[in-house]
Amino acid sequence: MSESTIRSVVGSGLAALPWCCIAPAAFALSGVASAGVGTALESATPLFLIASVAFLARGLYLAQVERRGPWWVRAVVWVSAPLVGALWAFRLGWWPG
Repeated sequence: MSESTIRSVVGSGLAALPWCCIAPAAFALSGVASAGVGTALESATPLFLIASVAFLARGLYLAQVERRGPWWVRAVVWVSAPLVGALWAFRLGWWPG
């Protein structure tokens, strides 16, 4: 193989990598991502709380009232709702800890 062929194979291989997944994972492992993003999104906490309540309410409505999805989807919704509630309570200081 010629040198130009090897360069093109290596270049196309690097271009084909899923950088949208690799770069955030690398930043998360290094700790860079959590420091900057956590500080930048601190003011949006009420919006995230409202969005999570709205999505959980919609999920509970679809799972229980309209009976959409198999049994395990309804189980996941019922397990995740109190876990998310406990997480928000701990995050906002309403949970002892």
